[in-house]
Amino acid sequence: MPRTQRHPIPVETDPDRQQDALASAFAASGLTLGELWTRYLGVGGNAYEHRLESFLDGLTGLPSFERDLIAQALNENLDDLGLPRSVPYSFAT
Repeated sequence: MPRTQRHPIPVETDPDRQQDALASAFAASGLTLGELWTRYLGVGGNAYEHRLESFLDGLTGLPSFERDLIAQALNENLDDLGLPRSVPYSFAT
């Protein structure tokens, strides 16, 4: 009988916890807001720079897709620094 592969069930990260993690990662990244925004646009982000800033300051929310693009931009910065990716995405396994 063939073995079935088990795939972990994705668990959604709480949006507020993800926002806190993204804001903390940005603060520790050494990037300016403009540098993060440029990286975020480079991976497909659509929010204006002032909206990104409002999100990082906890004043507004963003859809999970946009939050994940911020996480991607920050994780790529960690890659550039030779550090492990540690910024959470909206779904974890």
